[in-house]
Amino acid sequence: MSARFSQSHGIVPVESPLALNYNTGMTMDSVSMGKYGHGTLIIMGSADCAGAGILTMMAGATDAAVTAAITFTYRISSADVDSATADVYSAPTTSAALTFVEASIVSGVYVIEWDVEDMNVSGVQYTYMTPVLSDAGTAGIISAVIILSEPRYEKDIMPTAIPTA
Repeated sequence: MSARFSQSHGIVPVESPLALNYNTGMTMDSVSMGKYGHGTLIIMGSADCAGAGILTMMAGATDAAVTAAITFTYRISSADVDSATADVYSAPTTSAALTFVEASIVSGVYVIEWDVEDMNVSGVQYTYMTPVLSDAGTAGIISAVIILSEPRYEKDIMPTAIPTA
């Protein structure tokens, strides 16, 4: 039997759904990339999201350190989540500070991706990634989860990527 998805990918909630107010801004939980080569942050907006929040992906040497913004790749769903083409995404685009388009975050999906090599900023290789959302949104709730892939460990039971300090 081949490994299950949950045995080869880390699935990490990065904030309590009750705390993800689009309009208040937030520093989400950090993940350790020490045992993974690739990360994917998936953000889904509620139907009442408004405004243009700004997302930065911050690398750091320790949990919760937001030392250096990285350049990442993102894609946007082409339709609302309840549409037949909700799983069709835009071409990949790069950014170091992604401004959400109100029409796209409303019931939409953003897929943000980075490689561990992207976390090398000015010659420093960082281990922790922390998504940071500005308070520029004006209403709504978002959901966020990070999926870690390209594992660099040798077990069926994955080690935690959530800092335990």
